[in-house]
Amino acid sequence: MSVRGASILLAAKCCQTAAVILVVLGLCIVGSAQTSTGRITGTVSDLQGQVIASAKVTVTNTATNVRWETSTRGDGTYQILDLPIGTYSVAVEAQGFAKTVTSPEALNINQSLRMEWVTSFPAPACRGCRALEDGVQSARKLFNSPKKRFGCSIQRT
Repeated sequence: MSVRGASILLAAKCCQTAAVILVVLGLCIVGSAQTSTGRITGTVSDLQGQVIASAKVTVTNTATNVRWETSTRGDGTYQILDLPIGTYSVAVEAQGFAKTVTSPEALNINQSLRMEWVTSFPAPACRGCRALEDGVQSARKLFNSPKKRFGCSIQRT
């Protein structure tokens, strides 16, 4: 075999090897695009529609009790990415408002679970107002939910 023939054969083998490598890399990229995670996003606002910045948002996997925390941005939005699939509860706390926790909800593969919060009950400001606190706690269960937009006012007498 001549030197020229050997060079052509070597070049062909190199091209073939490069093509195989590109195919394998392409399959790796496609395979990595499929994830077994989801995300939870939303907005926190008050009854008047004013967004609440810097609210603490805690997402808890109810099966493992593992928690992820974030704060709302200036526009009241939050997001927690790359959560393993599972069942989660979400808690929101903001200065001047009582802590609110959702019922557990399932997060599926590649799902974006959106939870809009309307925080309507201020935290009780007085000490020794046990009846007021009990009433607020009962009302929170009814009205302070990420899926419902209700409100009421509580006045001290």
